[in-house]
Amino acid sequence: MKRLVRRMAFTGALGAGVVFALLHSVQANSPSPIQEAIDEIGAAFARQDFDEIKTFFAPDHLVVTTYTGVSPVSEYLPDAIENLDIRSAKVEDHQLVKLGPGVYMRTYYVENQGTFHGKTLPERVLATQIWVQRDGKWVQRLYQETPLAPK
Repeated sequence: MKRLVRRMAFTGALGAGVVFALLHSVQANSPSPIQEAIDEIGAAFARQDFDEIKTFFAPDHLVVTTYTGVSPVSEYLPDAIENLDIRSAKVEDHQLVKLGPGVYMRTYYVENQGTFHGKTLPERVLATQIWVQRDGKWVQRLYQETPLAPK
């Protein structure tokens, strides 16, 4: 599913965090164990329920982007709330791969329009998320963006 995300207001406790990629609720082509978590975090972002959003990140979660460097989510999220301005994001070509018991990798392409601390975000990226099952709950352990040449 392609989804256009208008400017996200990062007010309250968190921004999606990031997780920039988590700003997008993308449906998998087929059901998977993590699809419910993906749908729930997408709904939490739509409601701007930042307390719930936080529950979908592992405590040892890392964010890796050209505009943040390598950051623990605990450092990145407060910064994103104040300084990440996404005017639009088009998400496509969602893929989900089981890496092993309790571990999935989710990838998709994002075409961005926005800024972080006033600097322009990469126009097109490959977003990668690693989801792990901890104590029976699916949580995101890694979010990474790889810049790509514009289409």
